[in-house]
Amino acid sequence: MRANAFKAWTTSEAGRKIDLEVKVHQALEDTTPVFRFGVAIYNHIQRTLPYLQYIYYQALEWLGVTSKAWKIPGGRRFQDLVHEFQPDVVLSTHDHLNHGFFDLARAACPDTPPSCITYCGELEGSYGFSRWWVNPAADLFIGAVEETCRAAERHGMDPRRIWRGGFLLYPPFYAERLSPDERSEVIRREWDFDPNQFILLIGTGANAANNHIKLLRAIVVDRLQVQVLVLCGKSATTRQRIEQFSSEHPDLPIRAIGYTTEMAKLMQCSNAVVARPGTGTTSEAIQSGCPILFNGIGGIMPQEVITVKYCQKHSVGNVFRNPKGFAQQLKSLIEVPISADGMDQAQIQIRPDRSPTDILAKVASLKPGRDILHST
Repeated sequence: MRANAFKAWTTSEAGRKIDLEVKVHQALEDTTPVFRFGVAIYNHIQRTLPYLQYIYYQALEWLGVTSKAWKIPGGRRFQDLVHEFQPDVVLSTHDHLNHGFFDLARAACPDTPPSCITYCGELEGSYGFSRWWVNPAADLFIGAVEETCRAAERHGMDPRRIWRGGFLLYPPFYAERLSPDERSEVIRREWDFDPNQFILLIGTGANAANNHIKLLRAIVVDRLQVQVLVLCGKSATTRQRIEQFSSEHPDLPIRAIGYTTEMAKLMQCSNAVVARPGTGTTSEAIQSGCPILFNGIGGIMPQEVITVKYCQKHSVGNVFRNPKGFAQQLKSLIEVPISADGMDQAQIQIRPDRSPTDILAKVASLKPGRDILHST
C-alpha cells in the first residue's frame, strides 16, 4: 500500500513538480517461490489464528532470512530488474527488504550504486517492531512518527540519517475535506443512509481477514441504532454472506462494499471504523479524523501490538477481544458522542505535520554519492 501510495503521489499535481519516475516491485513475492510461500503462510495465520503469528514472528526475527544477500534465493532475478531500471534510489517499505536486498541492489549497479532508503510506517518501537526494519548501512531511515525514529536510533541507525516523514497514504487523504452538506449528499446518494444517524464502517484486511458476521450479530443482539458499511474487499464469498445476512435482518441498514479505492471518503462519512490494528488503516483513520475500534478477536499479532500501544498512549483507539466487548464499545460511542469527539481531538494532536510530498522531495534529494549527514 505504501509503495503504491508513493507512486500515486508522483502523478498528483504536487508530485509532478518533483519529477520522479517510479517502478513498484513486490520483492518478496516476485523474487522466489520460497518467499511467496512464506507470505502465504503469514496471510493464512492473519485470517485464521492471529496468536500463531507470535511463533512465526519470532522465527523470522531469529532467522533473518533476508539479512544477507547470499541468503536470498532467486536474488539474481531481483538484480536483473534493478540493473535494467538503473535506479538512483531504492526505497523499501517492508521490514525484510532493508538488508540483503539493499546489498543486491548496490551490487547490481556497481558503477552507480543507488541510494538505499527505508520508509517505516510502524507507530511504535517496542515488542513487535522488527529489528530488520533498521539497517545502519542504509543512506536514510524515514519513520512515520517520532516513536519510530527513536526506535531506529536504538537499533543502531545514525541519528543524522533518520528523518521523520509522517504517513505515506494515498492523495485523497490529503485532499480538502468534505463539507457537512457534501458529506450528507454522499451518504444519501451512495448508500441511502440517514446522515444524522450513526454510521459504522467495518473494515477487512487486504487478505480478507474479518469477523463481519460476528460483529453484525452483536449489533443485532444489542439492538444498536446504527447504519453499517461493510468492506468485503475482493472476496465475492464475503460479500454474498453479508448480503444474505442483510436480507435476514432488514431492520439493520447494511451496505456491502467490494474492493474500493475511496477509503478517504468512506472514513470521512463514517462515525467510527472497526479494523484489525494494522498501521495502514490506523494511519488512515488518524489522518481522516475517524474514531477507531480495534478488532482483537482471535488475538493481536506482534506487529499489531505496537499499533495498539501507540494508540492507547495517545487515546485514539480502543480494543475489543470479543463480540460482546465490541457491542459495549460501540454503544458507548453512539450514546456518548463526547467520547468519539475526544478521540477525534486526540487524533488531531498526533496528526503528522508533513505530507507524502515532503517524503517525495526527501527521496528525490538523495542522488547517489551525496552524503546526507546533518540533513533535517
